[in-house]
Amino acid sequence: MPTVPTYDSFQATPNTLPQARIGMPEMPDVAGQQAQQMGRAMSNFGQHMTSIATDMQREANATVAKDIDTQVTASYSEALYNPESGFMVRQGKDAVLGFDQTVSGLQDIRRKALDDVKSPAVRQMIEPVLNTRMQHALDAVSRHSGQENRKYQIQTADSRAVVSLQDAAMNYADDGRFAQAIAVAREETATLARLNGWDEATAQLQATKYQDTGFKMRYEAWRITDPAAAFAHFRQHAEQISPLAREQMGSQLFHAAAPVLAAQYNAAGGSGVTTSAEGADPTAPR
Repeated sequence: MPTVPTYDSFQATPNTLPQARIGMPEMPDVAGQQAQQMGRAMSNFGQHMTSIATDMQREANATVAKDIDTQVTASYSEALYNPESGFMVRQGKDAVLGFDQTVSGLQDIRRKALDDVKSPAVRQMIEPVLNTRMQHALDAVSRHSGQENRKYQIQTADSRAVVSLQDAAMNYADDGRFAQAIAVAREETATLARLNGWDEATAQLQATKYQDTGFKMRYEAWRITDPAAAFAHFRQHAEQISPLAREQMGSQLFHAAAPVLAAQYNAAGGSGVTTSAEGADPTAPR
């Protein structure tokens, strides 16, 4: 019969596997590497999607900003260039008086547009653009206002000279009032010369024109009520009128006064007044 070995006690047999692998190369951790690669890929994908989302938001914001810019530009164009109510079609006094109101209106357009923007990103995009639009509009308004203000000053100077002469003409018998009106006309002539850049000869020509106009209006008003007195005054002050205007005024006043003078002469017992009156020189001194 076979002999069965006997053991006095149980003993654990040493694990010889580790000793058997000592000195052998380790196997790569494939699963760990795959997990790391997957993590990097997911991270890159997330960054890519975030970039796409950021670009889409930026484009959306840019679209909103462009829309705001378009609306503001259209509003500015309406305020400035409307053919009926725009500031740029206003002239002279109307443009000068409308300057402040127009500037305030442009500022209101910009302020309202920015107040309606809720997104900080959109506001950051559009605010510099609107500031530039605003500055360009203000520059246009200032240029036009300056040009029209000069025209307004010219119109005012001319109107003051003419109105002063008209007032004196209605008080034709008042030499002092007429002299004062001539002084005002000369003062405004100096203003016109400065605004228009006239030389001395041009300014003198305008002063003479005003003076001739003053005498013409004065004698036209005077001859209606007393042509003889108007003619007599003209003959005393004819040298103050330029030659061509003096000839025209003298002829008109002489023909207006002739019937009155003839009647006065005949009433005084004179004769032949018609012949002598027709041949008289209306500008000759007495």
